[in-house]
Amino acid sequence: YGLIDTGIGYQQIKGNAYINDKGQSVDVNQSKVGLLNGVQGGSRWGLRGTEDLGDGLRAVFNLESGFNSANGSAAQNGRLFGRRATVG
Repeated sequence: YGLIDTGIGYQQIKGNAYINDKGQSVDVNQSKVGLLNGVQGGSRWGLRGTEDLGDGLRAVFNLESGFNSANGSAAQNGRLFGRRATVG
């Protein structure tokens, strides 16, 4: 299973941002559009399953790993299943 949590961001800056070397106020009007990673809960992929062991017993596991959707790098300090790793 998995989820890719990515968005698009837009930033606009307007106004008198600074004084140049001639003592004049310089108007700034810039905008930037870019990719945002982890807008709500972060991108993730995982494996989960169960195995019947008989006599009413079963084994379960859930392994979940986070990643950066902008560049594919691992999240949680590079730990493979750093979001969740359970076996029961």
